[in-house]
Amino acid sequence: MVSDSRSRVVGSLRETWSEFERATRALTEAQWSFRPTPEGWTLAELAEHLALIEGSTLRIITGRMVEAEASSELIATTEGKDSLIERRVPDRSRRVEAPESLKPTGRWPRPELAVAAFGESRRAAIRWYETTPLDLRRYVAPHPFLGPIDGWQWGLFLAEHLRRHLFQIAELLGAPGYPTE
Repeated sequence: MVSDSRSRVVGSLRETWSEFERATRALTEAQWSFRPTPEGWTLAELAEHLALIEGSTLRIITGRMVEAEASSELIATTEGKDSLIERRVPDRSRRVEAPESLKPTGRWPRPELAVAAFGESRRAAIRWYETTPLDLRRYVAPHPFLGPIDGWQWGLFLAEHLRRHLFQIAELLGAPGYPTE
């Protein structure tokens, strides 16, 4: 079960990261700053949000979550959430408001720096998931929208959260007025 979970999580993390790198490669300033609607995020803001959530989640899964194994009762509350995460997190039919601390505010002077910060955190997450000896089904931390999820589910969340925003990027690229240069 651990090797299945490991390959599933690591594969999803690698796949979505690769798609994100392709989507953000060689963009112009006009493309980075295009706002599709008054309330919509730009690609630069999306990159910042993704860098923030990636770093924040990495601190949860490698720190607080693994301080102690969860009780069997808490572990039981996470059963079946793998498929829930894979189904609900990337679903853009429901709007989800990001917590204030994870909203873009222009923390990086250039969007490429946010993409690089995201990459550093994603690389560290992949390395951690590839090498951890822990049975991550036994470690649980609360997610603000999903409730208690285990360590492998946190990895799936990272991949599916990025997938959600990859769909958003595709929508943005197809929006009327998106600059071609």
